[in-house]
Amino acid sequence: PQQVAISRKLPLVVDADALFLLTLDEYKGLLLNYDNVILTPNVVEYKRLLQAHDGDISKVTHKGIIVKKGIEDVILQGGEPVSSCDEPGGLKRSGGLGDILAGSLGTLM
Repeated sequence: PQQVAISRKLPLVVDADALFLLTLDEYKGLLLNYDNVILTPNVVEYKRLLQAHDGDISKVTHKGIIVKKGIEDVILQGGEPVSSCDEPGGLKRSGGLGDILAGSLGTLM
């Protein structure tokens, strides 16, 4: 079932618990060569992805985009940074902002 979206080349935005699945052996290579995907990990989720993939984020996806959220937001493709933003945000992050980001990205895809 997890291959249906990939076989149809559907756009995917992967956030939250779906990112956790990519750290499990069963799903580690699932998005490796998929190019129609955006991952939106926060700092903790990004660290988990790195740990599960031998410290190499490009082992999660070679072709997809990763939007790493944190004090400095970084956009990566092929494991390499292509853009970043270090403008300060609010002192407290409101719950649901990641959901808004994921939904907005999905709409634009």
